[in-house]
Amino acid sequence: MKTRKRNGFDNQRRTTVPLKSDIDLPNPIVADPQCLGQLLSNLLGNAVTHGDRSQPIQVRGFERSGELFLSVNNRGAPIPDAVRASLFQHFSRPGKQSSLQGLGLGLYIAAEIARAHDGELTVESSASADTTFKLRMPSQAQ
Repeated sequence: MKTRKRNGFDNQRRTTVPLKSDIDLPNPIVADPQCLGQLLSNLLGNAVTHGDRSQPIQVRGFERSGELFLSVNNRGAPIPDAVRASLFQHFSRPGKQSSLQGLGLGLYIAAEIARAHDGELTVESSASADTTFKLRMPSQAQ
């Protein structure tokens, strides 16, 4: 059976996930917009792939004291401590989930983009507090 594509997307592979955002960035951020877009895309893709698709993904962004804070939060199974230790390494994939898309580079690339902007990407994950990836970086060029 041939899959019908519309606008370049495979309709059978589409996923609808609720998304909520709270962005408060009244001042310009000095950064590479394509790189930050890639970082956010990678974090959102990760949340869609590994999170509970019936629960909203929450994106927050704000600036405080010269720093940009961006977070992506999703509900779902917590990331085990053993997996979290290598999460930002290249070709890292949780467990044996070979059926999932990707090469295991998304979080590595996101972390490298954060480092290239003198920032840091971290993760917090627990059954009670969901999973949250957090970017912290200077909001202005150093």
